[in-house]
Amino acid sequence: MSASDISFIKDNLDKLSLAEIARRLNCSVKTIDRYKKKLADASISQETLIENKEEKDVVFWTQDLVNSARGRRIRGMLTKGEWEAFCEDWAGYHIQLEDLNHTEENNIEQIIMLKLRIDKNQSEYSKNLTLRDDLMKESGARDIKDLDLTDPNQAAVYEKVFAASMRLTDLNKEYKELLEKSTKISESLNITRKQREEKGKIGADTFFALCKKFDSRKTKTQEGRMAELMKISMHKKTQDLRNGVEFMDGEIAPQLLDINTIKSMDEQNG
Repeated sequence: MSASDISFIKDNLDKLSLAEIARRLNCSVKTIDRYKKKLADASISQETLIENKEEKDVVFWTQDLVNSARGRRIRGMLTKGEWEAFCEDWAGYHIQLEDLNHTEENNIEQIIMLKLRIDKNQSEYSKNLTLRDDLMKESGARDIKDLDLTDPNQAAVYEKVFAASMRLTDLNKEYKELLEKSTKISESLNITRKQREEKGKIGADTFFALCKKFDSRKTKTQEGRMAELMKISMHKKTQDLRNGVEFMDGEIAPQLLDINTIKSMDEQNG
């Protein structure tokens, strides 16, 4: 089956029945079904390759953080769960935003730390909200003002509900402040990235990106061929420079006078 036939199968699997494709290509339905399975396996292999690559990138950036002074400092500030979340977000930023500089990494560190604080804030807010609502439900009152403060039990409930409500107010205020800080730092990071893009510092191949390119056999072959052509070209140019050239004063001598040229001249002179 030709490449054009396989391309036709790939383009029409979702449009035509296997029987119709087989009729148009003048072959059996079993043949089309076999190529359909091959294409499906190739697609799965490609998806697996992408997933494996992403996993490798996550491992690389996580290990890079773990082995750094920054990582050791941050790890001592967080719980195990928070540290794992930090590593995951840190790797994600580096995969998404390639070629980060030190200042940008500082901004990302602050953004992630603020995110962890926001998550903690929202978790505590949810707990206090549930506590307040449960207390009100158990008391049978629809509003805190309906509680009878002369009743010791209801007075105790009033204090707990009031304390939970005050805590909710504080947490809500803290949430807004954390969100505002995170937004400002994110905007600063975006501005910095945009400025670097405009200066042409982003978009060109970085050393890390170039290294990843050589995972491809096709790239290795192409670059190897180019290197070989450069080598041949340089060798030919060197040989041309070693040949005799007539200068304006009538002297005939090579342009490149190195040890190999001298040896060649000695051999020619006998």
